[in-house]
Amino acid sequence: VTWTLDFARASFVGTAPDLTVKELTGTLSNGDAGWEFRALRVVTPRSGFTLHGRIDRRQTPTTLDLHVSAPRFAFQEWAGILRGLGNIAVEASFDTQLTGPPSAMGTVITLHSNGGNVSGDLVIDTSVPGWHAKGAAKVQRLDLARWLNRRDRPSDITGDVDMDLDLQLGGHFPR
Repeated sequence: VTWTLDFARASFVGTAPDLTVKELTGTLSNGDAGWEFRALRVVTPRSGFTLHGRIDRRQTPTTLDLHVSAPRFAFQEWAGILRGLGNIAVEASFDTQLTGPPSAMGTVITLHSNGGNVSGDLVIDTSVPGWHAKGAAKVQRLDLARWLNRRDRPSDITGDVDMDLDLQLGGHFPR
């Protein structure tokens, strides 16, 4: 059985977690093959993004092939959905492609924010608590005070980064 929801325009106010969606448009489908997103656009008071792609359950492990484009995104606004975002006091625009299984998700990202800019090619393991990332990125004017929500820890980092770290989303400083 496959079902499809085609949103011409929907909105809602959610509680527990708190999230207001001012506009939801596009198509969401689910069936034996998995989830499919076609121009699924979500607009909230502080964020807006469009999601295309699929989450394929026909193989084990499940694989992702998703593209997200966000002209504006407030990380803390989404903390009720992804708890680890609560300490990230950053507002950004980004474009990202996610491919592969959750334990080795290829991630290509270009992000511009009030906490600095990042362009990277990473492999993220979302199957471990707090997530793990490995790869390379170019950072420009990265301010860790915003990313860690710690005004007492300002930085201005620019350069090339090779990383292999536990992100500890929702926890302490990454290792």
